Amino acid sequence: MEAHIPELSVIIVTYNHSAEIQPCLTAVVQNTKLRPLQIIVVDNASDDDTVDIVRQITRDYVEEEITVVLSKNSHNLGYTKAVNQGLQKATGKFLLLLNPDVVVLPNTIDKLISFLQNHPDCSVAAPQLLFPNFQIQPSCRRFPRRRDVLYEILGLNRIFPRSSQFN
Repeated sequence: MEAHIPELSVIIVTYNHSAEIQPCLTAVVQNTKLRPLQIIVVDNASDDDTVDIVRQITRDYVEEEITVVLSKNSHNLGYTKAVNQGLQKATGKFLLLLNPDVVVLPNTIDKLISFLQNHPDCSVAAPQLLFPNFQIQPSCRRFPRRRDVLYEILGLNRIFPRSSQFN
């Protein structure tokens, strides 16, 4: 059987996320039609049962076109190094960095990939983030101006939290 290049590699860095990892992985698998799919979980030396949960999920997807790669670090290397470890293992045409407390809604991943396929001049796409109550979660801001940095250093944004001038 020849190996197929995954359409998507999803990289998830965990550290003691036993409560969140199963809903996260289940949502990724159930809410995208992309196959083959590669999911890379880099665990930063969790001391809960995160790794056992990922291993169980790995067994559940043996028959599908889903590969779950688990990389367990002996100590916590930090988020960035763990992401880099995941990137080294990724073989997909597209990459998705996903935090373990994220539950992907239906069609979100497919829409992101479709956007990238239809806009070859675009290298990065990000979804709209929502709080659990489905209110929009701000995930980006304008690039800070010099005065914004000064206001923050002086603490004016904390002294006047409702002021649009300082926030």
